[in-house]
Amino acid sequence: MRPLYFGQCASPTIFKEAVCLCAGPSVLRSSHYSSPDPSRYTLPHCKLTTMSEVLKLEKTLRKQTTSADVQASKIASTAERILSLQPNNMYAMQCKCVALLHSGRFAAALSLLENLKLQSTAFKNSTTLHLHKAYCHYRLLQYTEARAELREQQQKGPLPTAARHLLAQIHYNLEEYGEAAAIYAALVADGAYRDEVEKQELLTNYTASLSASAPEKVMAVVRDEADEKTPDLLFNLATAQVEQENYEGAEATLLQAERLCAAIFPESKLRSLKDALAADSEVLQEQLGVPLGAPTSIGGSSSPETSPERSFFNEVCSNWVQQAYVAFMRHREDEARRIVDLILTYKPSSAITSAVAAILYTALQRSADFFDSHRKLKAAQHVKVMSRLTSRQLIAVQYNTALLQLSAGALDRCARTVEHMEQAHPNSELMHSLRLVLAVRELKKKRTFPANAPSSASRPTRSLTDSAREVLECVRNYETEAMRHQGTGSAEAANQKRHHFMQLITAQLFLEQGDLRHAVETLRTLEDYTVARRPTTVMTMAAWEAQIGDVDAAVGLLRKRLTATTDGYSVAVKKAILLWAVQDLAMTRGLYAAVGDLLKAVQESDATLQKDRVVTALLVICLARTDVAAAKSIIGTLDADAAAALSGAGSSRTAPSEKQLEALVHENPGAAAMSKLGYRRVMAMDEEGTAADGAPTASGGAGVPQRRRRPMRRPAKNMDGKPDPERWIPMSLRSYIKDLPERRKKELKRLRAFEQEQKRRAAAAAVQKQKGDQRQQTQGEEVSSAASAV
Repeated sequence: MRPLYFGQCASPTIFKEAVCLCAGPSVLRSSHYSSPDPSRYTLPHCKLTTMSEVLKLEKTLRKQTTSADVQASKIASTAERILSLQPNNMYAMQCKCVALLHSGRFAAALSLLENLKLQSTAFKNSTTLHLHKAYCHYRLLQYTEARAELREQQQKGPLPTAARHLLAQIHYNLEEYGEAAAIYAALVADGAYRDEVEKQELLTNYTASLSASAPEKVMAVVRDEADEKTPDLLFNLATAQVEQENYEGAEATLLQAERLCAAIFPESKLRSLKDALAADSEVLQEQLGVPLGAPTSIGGSSSPETSPERSFFNEVCSNWVQQAYVAFMRHREDEARRIVDLILTYKPSSAITSAVAAILYTALQRSADFFDSHRKLKAAQHVKVMSRLTSRQLIAVQYNTALLQLSAGALDRCARTVEHMEQAHPNSELMHSLRLVLAVRELKKKRTFPANAPSSASRPTRSLTDSAREVLECVRNYETEAMRHQGTGSAEAANQKRHHFMQLITAQLFLEQGDLRHAVETLRTLEDYTVARRPTTVMTMAAWEAQIGDVDAAVGLLRKRLTATTDGYSVAVKKAILLWAVQDLAMTRGLYAAVGDLLKAVQESDATLQKDRVVTALLVICLARTDVAAAKSIIGTLDADAAAALSGAGSSRTAPSEKQLEALVHENPGAAAMSKLGYRRVMAMDEEGTAADGAPTASGGAGVPQRRRRPMRRPAKNMDGKPDPERWIPMSLRSYIKDLPERRKKELKRLRAFEQEQKRRAAAAAVQKQKGDQRQQTQGEEVSSAASAV
């Protein structure tokens, strides 16, 4: 089963947040609080002092909200001081709420909005309150709550433009792409944008939604609506082309988007993917600023000084991942592998891009490097990344992880991964395919159960039947989800073809596990009549039924197909099937009587075969083992000379005697005689050597000569002379170490360390001694040479 990668889901990633709810100071300038007149109150002096402080702080807060340089931290601090004096000051609460939104403290802003909603003012039912609450839920990744908040406001009246933008964003993040596309289409039709920049962002979001819901419409939107083609817009168009499996067009669109992206960074020396693949590693390391030996992580490290090449790389990296996926789908796996290695080596700033590249890396590597692939998929499952991946990307991560575990033989871990997939995505086609694989493995395990186990004669059969039923259920679930994944618009003929194909796959699964009974039952229910009536299908089913012992069913199937009057076989096909039946069923399995009855029935149903010499000869072969008289009566129809030879009359040749027949049988022994004789291995070279030596043998002068008897190699009496059979396993995992108490393990570890140290010291001393001996020998030779010279 080939690993899967959903590269086309990597983005409509260029889906930017076009909603800026808190960008302007309009909310800060609006006041729902009228300043009180101190002369109207006759309060104690301390209360008047508090009111005067509140008025001063309000004046400061108004200056801060209307100044050109709005600082959210100062506004929040001033509002907090007012609220410490007046906890229900509406103006301070609203200003603090917007300041918290600007500073990214959405949980605190949401809590403050809940307090505002409890106040008895007109603001609790305003559109602004619902909009701010929905935006806080949206930024906290609480998309369901945000959608409910906006729908509640939508029931009261039409939503403003900002709320419509936000609702489209929420639909997109909930993967309700059709609803998001409908809202964006209405915004484009209404002209809900202030300038060309907002129009481009709106079209980018619109095409991103269409590429996931209706990819065939993206080309028309890009061609008719967009005045200027941007890299994001072309990327979404390429994504739609990938969804439509137009990989050639997607590759051309991605290259065009890459050129536009390079034009945004004119100072970058790195201009394209082709340049990056052709550059040396030292040059790329200098330009991108990432050490080659850096460990794999989620996203690249942000440095204060970013080179133009690094900025271009971070921007274009999603485009390159999509190019790698297109190359993979066009069977250019080496090119795709080089692109993915480049991306994972120099780590883009986007964690989503790195995660999608890890999925593609696993699909390319398959099971070549289990640990590296598993480590990259583990990084893609980081908690900060999982919340930003689409459901199809999450399924792809879990699916590839399960495939790695399956290839490594970790079936328990694979089963747990599949259970997690089933909990998160119960209707996934890939999950059901993994369920099918695990069910087949379980079926194989049940078939290896000993059939003659004591006191459990019925248990293997029952568990085998249950496993077979589980396989059939998994096949049906997988087929259902595959049909649903293709969509309701698929042709009925295509769906029928897939259903017939799944039935053949089921039979193949049972066949590979040796379960012929369920394989035959699957083929019996085959709805494809064209395949069911093929001679090869009929012969295969008959052979399987005979193999499992159901001879009547096998012969009945052959009789039904060979004697059929409608859609019957030709004479040549019938003769071929009958010849196979005699050879496979009669001669090999000994079913002469059943095959003889089959031949008679076929001759009775087809007049052209009644006088056919080949079919009559086959019938004689079968009757010769069961009814010799009938065989002799039928053999006369073959040939008059053969009949005369059989009876010894009407021929000039005399019938062979019994001695001649015995001689012929001795020269040409049959299978029974050969099996009775047994297997004797006598070589010609042995016979020649025996004849040359003249030595008699035990078989009367022929056969294998006597050889010298070798002494038996007995094993060592103690374990000191044997190597440790677990010496390749780490010491902590060996069977005689792993179950010991921790104190004993530490003691053994200390003793092993001491022993190794003693061995190292002994080896070092031996080396030093050898060097000293060599030195002394050299000095002795020098002294002797000097003495001889004197």
